[in-house]
Order: sequence, then C-alpha cells, then structure tokens
Amino acid sequence: MNLVVHVAVLTLLAVVLFAVWMYRKWLDDHEDHNIHLRNTASDTNTIVVQENINKRLEMLEKTIRYLTIIVIVYAVVVAGVAIYNGWNSSGS
Repeated sequence: MNLVVHVAVLTLLAVVLFAVWMYRKWLDDHEDHNIHLRNTASDTNTIVVQENINKRLEMLEKTIRYLTIIVIVYAVVVAGVAIYNGWNSSGS
C-alpha cells in the first residue's frame, strides 16, 4: 500500500468537501430569508427562484453529509492500515 497516494486522495476528497461546503454557504447567503410578498407578478418569480435555491441547498446538504462520512471512514481506514504496517515493520 502506497501511503502517499492514499493521503493525496484523502486530501483531494477533503478539498472537494470544503469546496462544496463553501458553495453551499455562498448559496445560503444569496437566499432571501425575509420575503415580503405583495401578491404581484414579480412575487411569483421570487417564489420560483427561492424554491430552486432551496432545492439546491437540500441537495448540497445531502452531498455534504455523505461526503463527510466518506472522508472520515477513508481517513480512519488509511490511518489504521498505516499504523498496522508501522507496527509490523517495527516488530521485524
């Protein structure tokens, strides 16, 4: 097992996770939390835009949740294998 390759993949996954999290934060900052509707034509456009943003945010939250689990599990496996290999090489 080449540890450098696995650490590089783990770093790449962590960077992707951070980028998705930053995009979600940016998208959340552009969401209007205080919409005051006056029953006009522009209000329907505002509602549609906010629904689309909400759908994206929900999808990003699921992506972040699963990607976080993948990164943590992969990091634990890589660390476990590295410790195991270190333990075996020092005992020989």
